[in-house]
Amino acid sequence: MSAAELVLAEAVRDGIAVFDAAGLFLHANSAARAISGWSAADEYEKLFDFRPGVVEIRPAKWVELRHVALSWRTQPVRAAIFTDVTAQVALRDAQRTLREIGLIDRVTGLATEAILRDHLRRSLALAARDERWAGVVWLALHRVTLRGADGKRAADEALRQCARRVQAVIRNSDLAAVMDENTIVVALTAMGAPGDAQIVAVRLLLALAPPMLIDGRERSIGVASGVITASDRSIGVDELLERARAAAEAAVSAAAPVHVERAR
Repeated sequence: MSAAELVLAEAVRDGIAVFDAAGLFLHANSAARAISGWSAADEYEKLFDFRPGVVEIRPAKWVELRHVALSWRTQPVRAAIFTDVTAQVALRDAQRTLREIGLIDRVTGLATEAILRDHLRRSLALAARDERWAGVVWLALHRVTLRGADGKRAADEALRQCARRVQAVIRNSDLAAVMDENTIVVALTAMGAPGDAQIVAVRLLLALAPPMLIDGRERSIGVASGVITASDRSIGVDELLERARAAAEAAVSAAAPVHVERAR
């Protein structure tokens, strides 16, 4: 590596450790020291033998590792380049645990009904305390039904794509959940006015309107939306969800994209 390359190595966020052909440690940039917490040469030399991929370099410290061939002072060397992915691994493990105990939907990665209900309870409490509004947008999906395993796979992919589009629209403070294979529900928190929920519903319908590419074919998913808002805890979670579902059914019956109700 030239002097310029060493300066560049100090400027990047990836860890870089350089070894000679025999695996002896030569150099580590500051990011490598920060990520690994290592200072001794023999600690870095463990990287030389790790296979590329996501590896645990020390307890609870995970990196994505790759090896590249370089030239160091005219001699061939190998560099281990690694990115800290500890947070991503922890999130992956947490999501796996939540799926295993039924709190995360296996197909979409969205929350399930148990998490939704807890979120709504807190949303109603915050609305009462802060004189704001909580709400529910109930999305009834009308998907093409196909038979057999291929049909189930295509239906799952349609639901998965719907979930991604919903997640892209809502705020971080809101929560999207799967009620069943034809229903996604969005819990809205801390709205300034009840009309905000209708705006969200329209944005969701616009996001779900374009055709989806499934098994190489474009498929359109019909959606009807029911909206319900509340400003205090005099309405319970059960009633809030039931009225949102009924509002969605009313939208379907009226061939309208959205049906809106206000609880309080």
